[in-house]
Amino acid sequence: MVHPDPIVPTITYVELCEHADLIAAGKAGDRLRKLVGLGVRILTASGDVHEYGKGLLDMVFERCDLTVRDGGISTEMENLAAMARESDVIALSIWNGVALRSARKLLQDLKCVAWTAQCLSVGEGTKFLKTAIPVYQWMSRMH
Repeated sequence: MVHPDPIVPTITYVELCEHADLIAAGKAGDRLRKLVGLGVRILTASGDVHEYGKGLLDMVFERCDLTVRDGGISTEMENLAAMARESDVIALSIWNGVALRSARKLLQDLKCVAWTAQCLSVGEGTKFLKTAIPVYQWMSRMH
């Protein structure tokens, strides 16, 4: 999933790109690139108005050469759960005010589709990137 650059990028887009470049070039990027060899497939989505966080996650994962599936913006949790079958990690960028409720709903819906990867991160986009080490350690044990 590679997003084309906009014809006329907004300031927000430029700032997201700059932030993604910094993250991908740093320690978090190094950790994320270790997941590439494991063939990790990441499903990204936004459950509410937090599309900027999702955009940042997409940009960082793409810069680290990870396989990313687009789960959409303002995605219903049951739809996201249905898409999870072909994913190892779900990165859901969401405003923290509704994160717990959304996570509970998503976990319930994941049981319905028998998703077994069991690696889920719900939170603001930049906070997900701090989970790169636990995700990598978990994936290493799985393979």
